[in-house]
Amino acid sequence: MRCSVGLLGFVMACGGGGGGQSDAMPGSDALVDAPADAPLAPVTITVTSYKDLLQQNAAVVAYQDGSGSWTAATGGGGLYTFDITGSRYAVAWVCSSSATARVVHAYYLTRTDATRFVADCGASTTPYHVTGAVSGLTTGQSVNIQFGSISNTPASFGSATYDIDAIQSPMDIVLSVKTNGDFVKFLRQSTLLSATMNFNLANGFLPESHTGSVTNAAPGETLEFDGHWLTKYGTAVLLGGAGTAFSTIPAADIMTSDVQFVTAIGLSSTGYRTATIWGTTLADSAFTLPPFIGTVDASATARHSIHASVPAAAGDYYTLDVRQTVSGGSPLSANDFVSVSSGWVGSAANVALDVPDLSAFSGWLTGWNNVAGTAIDWTVSQQTNNHGFAAIVPSIAPGTLTPDSFATQTATSTSAGSSLIP
Repeated sequence: MRCSVGLLGFVMACGGGGGGQSDAMPGSDALVDAPADAPLAPVTITVTSYKDLLQQNAAVVAYQDGSGSWTAATGGGGLYTFDITGSRYAVAWVCSSSATARVVHAYYLTRTDATRFVADCGASTTPYHVTGAVSGLTTGQSVNIQFGSISNTPASFGSATYDIDAIQSPMDIVLSVKTNGDFVKFLRQSTLLSATMNFNLANGFLPESHTGSVTNAAPGETLEFDGHWLTKYGTAVLLGGAGTAFSTIPAADIMTSDVQFVTAIGLSSTGYRTATIWGTTLADSAFTLPPFIGTVDASATARHSIHASVPAAAGDYYTLDVRQTVSGGSPLSANDFVSVSSGWVGSAANVALDVPDLSAFSGWLTGWNNVAGTAIDWTVSQQTNNHGFAAIVPSIAPGTLTPDSFATQTATSTSAGSSLIP
């Protein structure tokens, strides 16, 4: 079973289970023994939102000062500012691609965790049509072409043709070649798109192979090691691994602003735990996996409220990923992502992870509501790293990533269809 790792947010997916939808204020678990919200000097929080590669307003932006009520943030041209006086606060926004598809992002944190956010709602720009051919493949080889976040796998050998719709913007086009399931060659071209683009794999380069080890594997735990490459313009490339080996990009083929990381993954019947090392270049690596996550209590308590609770432990932040996908008479694609910092949790025994109910705010569409009587999937993770909360959450700006000294640990629990929307 091969897992995939989200490149900057460290969100992972292993087979089934994964995420869904909800709405609710932070539950009582989050408030037990939490820091007092005595008024402090005002601090200004800034949210800058983007869609279709342009700075423009998100569907909904809201915030919570301390443990107060959620309030709509006002903004224009994609720039929102608001002041908070509590030691803790929360901020949330909604991205949408249609009247029946939406994503909610919510962060619960302290004023010292972060004060600036980037709400990237992606691009729905008219696709740019590209065709071409790939030469240099030998019998038994296959190639995958990535145009930024969009990929295409031509079926033929020898001279493989492709036909794809991509987004016209500066990007890294990456070709990944496999033989018998293993990556054997890569080719990268940084460019704007043209209508016809041909590629010759003779210009590609070979990956390097390194070895990983885990110092604290549990009995019966299955281990995997995967290399990853995040290119200058943000193309996320799986480099793969087999057994204890993982692949990396040679130093000679790394460009300025490229980043690589290798992840050790321990799979068990209840979830998975990972340790990740980032760097511009990587070598043989030893990993220590985090403790297993505690028992998760997840439930849909109301039409717009999905709550999860997990025992608190040492960690920089906790995440909840909920998904609800409904087809047929009332179609819906709903995703909710919640992050809670250890500062917000304070000394509470349990961490409450709740999606705020934003359905009453201007900008929310009724087609985004949860569908009653249908199941949700969820993933809860506890993460720690050597740079703190702000450094590894992609929505927090500015980033402070120092690739050669960056590591993270994640323990995760998943459940498929565990709760029904009332």
